[in-house]
Amino acid sequence: MISEWTVTRRADTPHAAIELCRGHWPTPNEIVRLEQWPTLSFDMNSAPEAKYGCYRDVVQADFLPMGDLIFQPGGTRLHSRGSGGTQMFLRIGFRPDAFAGPDRLVPDHRDPEVQRRMMHVDPPAMLAFTRRILAELKAPDMGSAFLLDSLTLMLAADLGAFLSGQRGEVVQRTGGLAPWQLRRLADRIDDPAAPSPSITELAALLRITPRHLARAYRASTGGTLSDAVGLARQARAERMVRSGNRSMAEIAALLGFSGTSSFSTAFRRRAGCSPQQFARRLH
Repeated sequence: MISEWTVTRRADTPHAAIELCRGHWPTPNEIVRLEQWPTLSFDMNSAPEAKYGCYRDVVQADFLPMGDLIFQPGGTRLHSRGSGGTQMFLRIGFRPDAFAGPDRLVPDHRDPEVQRRMMHVDPPAMLAFTRRILAELKAPDMGSAFLLDSLTLMLAADLGAFLSGQRGEVVQRTGGLAPWQLRRLADRIDDPAAPSPSITELAALLRITPRHLARAYRASTGGTLSDAVGLARQARAERMVRSGNRSMAEIAALLGFSGTSSFSTAFRRRAGCSPQQFARRLH
């Protein structure tokens, strides 16, 4: 069947159309998705069931395992198989005129290695950008339009490099974490109602040792868990600064910093400016 869904939220930027979607399909299901624009899709479901896909426009394309973050070139049909049911997902459609010629996002989707990368876009930084885009779409505030455009541009740059094999490629290795474990970690790290977790807490969540968790996380993602926690904490910090409802001392305390000085130093390291400068740019 051809996939259909309902758009629950949408935002348009100069470089992309961003949609939060809800779909419901039979269980199990087999669908074909047609995208006119180059599109990055983020599956928000937490179910650990396996799913597979292939590109119908490629002769003798194999069904490959699909990750939570997948890319589909414009004008192609993606044939997927999964458990079905209700699905929430984020679609980021990159405007073709903004990424043409040398700036195109995918070199040649007929290449089997490129297909494998498109089915499982796994660099941690790209997942972090996607989650920040999702957070802005669900709770927009002052400065969201500027931030969404900046995030989609950074995401597109990393995506193009990843698909061409220039950087950031990560494959699932022996000794890594299972997809459901990675999702559980991401849900806890991105929980806006809880303080930033420690590595010990995250290890206890999966019932493994902190040392095992650190090795397995790097084997699965190519990045460190401390970087993932830091990116999530930075995203929360920027949202609090943009809202203007709390003092810097309050924000620092809520995020677990010892004081405003350590908070400002950490903020500047990731954002390239102090929290105060970041807030002034929004006005």
